[in-house]
Amino acid sequence: MALFWPGAPGLLDGALGRMAAGPWNSAQEPQASGIYRTAQVGRGDLVTSVEAAGTLNALVVVDVGSQISGLVTDLFADFNSAVERGQVIARVDPEIYEARVAQDLSRMQREASVVEADVSRFAAGQVVEFTVDAFPGDVFPGTVRQIRKAPHVVQNVVTYVVVIDADNPGELMLPGMTANIRVVVGERTDVLLVPNAALRFRPAQAAAAPAAPSVGASGAAGPAGRVFRLGPDGQPVTVTLRLGLTDGRMTEVLSGDLGEGDHVIMGRAAGADAVASPILARFRLR
Repeated sequence: MALFWPGAPGLLDGALGRMAAGPWNSAQEPQASGIYRTAQVGRGDLVTSVEAAGTLNALVVVDVGSQISGLVTDLFADFNSAVERGQVIARVDPEIYEARVAQDLSRMQREASVVEADVSRFAAGQVVEFTVDAFPGDVFPGTVRQIRKAPHVVQNVVTYVVVIDADNPGELMLPGMTANIRVVVGERTDVLLVPNAALRFRPAQAAAAPAAPSVGASGAAGPAGRVFRLGPDGQPVTVTLRLGLTDGRMTEVLSGDLGEGDHVIMGRAAGADAVASPILARFRLR
């Protein structure tokens, strides 16, 4: 079997000769900076919130009726009629039996199902805001009135009902509408932020990676975390941090050897695991 190089004569011999003449030049190997995806650390605002969904209901639902059966001689209200407390809405003969309305829709209550991990973030008297699908551009304020202690367990998920009172100006909201609540539980302005993806990243040699300088004795409280950045040799270096609030995408950095403008590793670059051949050659078997 013979090997034939389809290009210029002597080109393959020269390439093989250079390969045999000495070791491969390390400068031609993929650099670590091209192996990892990085992101720049910056400053910004952070808002942490809890979201839940529920149904709007009237504060009091009254079944209208009378103690006896009889002929309705007068009817003073129908579906969607505006009524007031104590108003007579129907009269049955004899007229001593009158049905009266107990509540209108000027105020509503919303019962939100909150998972057990978030229920501790709610408190009676807390101000919340919510939207309804029927008016997506409007934000309605409300106040937490009650956190019911009876749990609801569905498929091993434990939730608690949080009752929220809200005014209903113009009676725009109707019973049965779905409302989406948002409660701001923490807010920071102009703080150092690091992507959560960087906090989750762990290189293969994480156990052997050299540790960065420890967190300074600033007395900052918060959970510990770590990120990785590229060291002088292009390898990941651990940076230990003390963390604050998070919105699920970005996390506040309270202290640690990390500053604005630093680059942290987010993950491996696409195709970083593919090993490129230093010589591209085509052979024809004969």
